[in-house]
Amino acid sequence: NQAKYIIEKYHSAYPGVRQNFHAHVRKQLAKNRTLTNLLGRNTTFLGRMDDKLYKEAYSCIPQGTCGDLINERGLEFIYYNPDKFLQVDLLTQVHDSVGFQIPVDLGWLEHARILNDIKRSLETPLTWRLREFVVPVDLSIGLNMGEVTELSHKHWPSSEQALADNLERLYVQLLNTVQGE
Repeated sequence: NQAKYIIEKYHSAYPGVRQNFHAHVRKQLAKNRTLTNLLGRNTTFLGRMDDKLYKEAYSCIPQGTCGDLINERGLEFIYYNPDKFLQVDLLTQVHDSVGFQIPVDLGWLEHARILNDIKRSLETPLTWRLREFVVPVDLSIGLNMGEVTELSHKHWPSSEQALADNLERLYVQLLNTVQGE
């Protein structure tokens, strides 16, 4: 009951989700059972048309777009541009993130250049129904894949030098935290 209440309140606040997006998804499913995400990948739904299928379909476009963004504009962008990213070691890809490491001795300004290039690629605008938007990128920095510090897109410095200074400060904080344990 509480979940239904929350869902209804959400759709009261954002009626366009049902009226536009859900209606679009249902129309496409009725037409040919195929949805296309914002990067052009198709998914065909073969199951019985019921609530379970609709819920899966509603998440298909945003989730598929997110995964493809990370793969195409993150992972592949780094991998297929070795001239720009020779020092970047790709480590992981998990649905909405790509993990990599850059040697510290490369220098903080070069780290900033690399990160800004990757951020620009990931933040290439998307278009849905004539509306253009960007999915903002955040950064996690750490000495390993577990203990990390976040740098939100809201606080991303405008200059490479400011980003380099921020990265160095965060790195020193992480080192001090590890040494203080």
